[in-house]
Amino acid sequence: MRKKRPIQHGEENLDRWLLTYSDLITLLLATFVMMYAFSKIKEGNPDSLAINDETVPQVAPSETTFLSEAQKEAEERKFRKLRMKLDKKMRFTPYVKVVNDQRGLVIRLRDKVACESGCANLKPKARQILDALVPIIGDASGNTVRVEGHTDNVPIHTVAYPSNWHLSTSRAISVIFYFINKHHLSAERFLAQGYGDRRSLSSNASEEGRAANRRVDIVIVKRGAEFVQMNRRRPGTEASAVKEEHGQEHGAEPAEKAEKAEPAQKAAPPA
Repeated sequence: MRKKRPIQHGEENLDRWLLTYSDLITLLLATFVMMYAFSKIKEGNPDSLAINDETVPQVAPSETTFLSEAQKEAEERKFRKLRMKLDKKMRFTPYVKVVNDQRGLVIRLRDKVACESGCANLKPKARQILDALVPIIGDASGNTVRVEGHTDNVPIHTVAYPSNWHLSTSRAISVIFYFINKHHLSAERFLAQGYGDRRSLSSNASEEGRAANRRVDIVIVKRGAEFVQMNRRRPGTEASAVKEEHGQEHGAEPAEKAEKAEPAQKAAPPA
């Protein structure tokens, strides 16, 4: 067998370029893997890389783009029927409002009817309202139900609730547990979210504004809107936020009629 001739001192090793080439390929592979991973993070959670809490997040691409036109129309028809049923059931309930937004149908329970002050225990009236909502949630069996707790900016420091984050989340969980334990609804459909005082509808400078901010929202989410979140409010935009919410509330009149009736509403005595 012929032996390989040993490389003499001063001769060039012609295979050394393979080392540089393999290093380059490895670096390129690692770069593309990281780029792919970051793109998936941004698609799945638009808030995951947010740093400044006052910035308005981009809405993540939702599954709506993958629905056919027929499916979109069917979803819209279903939610119009749900809205009609909700209007009939809740028209005599003063502390409940039904709002249409980009996520779906929002059933808003005000603080006076939702929970006891400073705790997450449901009031008897809140239980009656939740009982009435069960058939409607059943009609939307293919949709996620997101329960969101909200508070005002008055701090709380108790053993059970060290912060408003804890209190708002506990109130959302209380609603979900009631649906699951009392009415045996599927736990797979529910999501609990606590926002504390970070999703204000009105200014916390007045008692009336703080009362409007203390609430529990039950959101029946449209198919394809699972990643759409409630818009964050920049400071000073509370008034416009209230107008935006009230424009499509339960029992609200069209915008033109509302503008004409505004002087009369101001003159009317408070309820």
